[in-house]
Amino acid sequence: LDMKYYKQAEQIYRELLAAEPGFENGMLDLAYIFEVTDRLREAEKTYARILSGNPVSVQARTRLGNLYMREGRGEEAIRQFNQLLKINHKDLESQLKIGIIRLQQKNYEDAISEFTGLLKEDPRYDQALYYLATTYEEKLDYEQAIRNFRLISQASPLWNAAQSRLAMVFAKLKDIASGAKVLNEAIAKSPDVGDLYLYLAIIYEEAGQYDESMKVLDRGLEKLPNDTEMLFRKGIILDKTGKKEEAVEIMRRVLVIDPKNADALNYIGYSYAEMGTNLLSAKEMIIQALDISPDDGYIMDSLGWVYFKMGMHKKALDMLIEAIKRVPDDPVILEHLGDVYLELGKKAKATEAYRKAIQYNHSEPEKIKAKLDAIK
Repeated sequence: LDMKYYKQAEQIYRELLAAEPGFENGMLDLAYIFEVTDRLREAEKTYARILSGNPVSVQARTRLGNLYMREGRGEEAIRQFNQLLKINHKDLESQLKIGIIRLQQKNYEDAISEFTGLLKEDPRYDQALYYLATTYEEKLDYEQAIRNFRLISQASPLWNAAQSRLAMVFAKLKDIASGAKVLNEAIAKSPDVGDLYLYLAIIYEEAGQYDESMKVLDRGLEKLPNDTEMLFRKGIILDKTGKKEEAVEIMRRVLVIDPKNADALNYIGYSYAEMGTNLLSAKEMIIQALDISPDDGYIMDSLGWVYFKMGMHKKALDMLIEAIKRVPDDPVILEHLGDVYLELGKKAKATEAYRKAIQYNHSEPEKIKAKLDAIK
């Protein structure tokens, strides 16, 4: 189905199904149109209609399970995948999805059970190995995470991703040398994979080794000069080393390559807000970023902060409340919220926000304590 003709196609399928109501392939195509045009309730009803007439329709049940999974309706998705396993007990993909849902639910023991069960069926099932290792990583069982990431074959499409995750596990163990070794070896084998440079740069960045991080990014950008993720990271390192103007220029390069890069739009807009300059441009850029990523709490924080700098305190408060709902433990957002409450004369709420900012490890606790002292 061509994107331009969904409306016409929908009309044709409706007419076809009016003449032949039980035509399953027609219903499947109509449900697909509903999904790609974001009418998920209509898609759900159509799949349910198919299954009421044909409970063993693998395609309808798979798509319904995937729809539930997309929407975060884990238990409903699992019911569909379990039904598929009754139809075909060797349906490894459905079992994998059940494991992924259990991992998303942080039900680690059940996730491990699903993935290890899959590996008994097929010891070389790389997706099961990858998600098993990821489960152990999230469970903080780093020894098992390392073991399973290392079992993924270099021939697997997941090998590069596994090396990145393996290196990050070493970084969590403060073993920067081992993490760097893993990624440098991976880069030698796959020199055109940007993520490998990116993760190596992040490992050095998080260890405070900004010079090493910058060297890695420059090395990667020689190979892949238009890699927006590496460029963005370079901008962040420049920011962290006090080179704000150079950082903004890098972010502008990102936007030349990808005008809809929400992170770069947000960075420039927030930087202007912090400096108290170009506030109208800052607002426009951040609103554009929020249109691209409408549920991003950090972008909401930036917009709230711009409103605050523009003296629009009520709008700032509304936006920061939305931001904190999405990122309740971010100390900078909490500080911003405290500043707005204080400006509105709500000292008790400002105090609460500042205390939470300290509780969640604000990078400048003395600054926040000074604000608390000023309220007293």
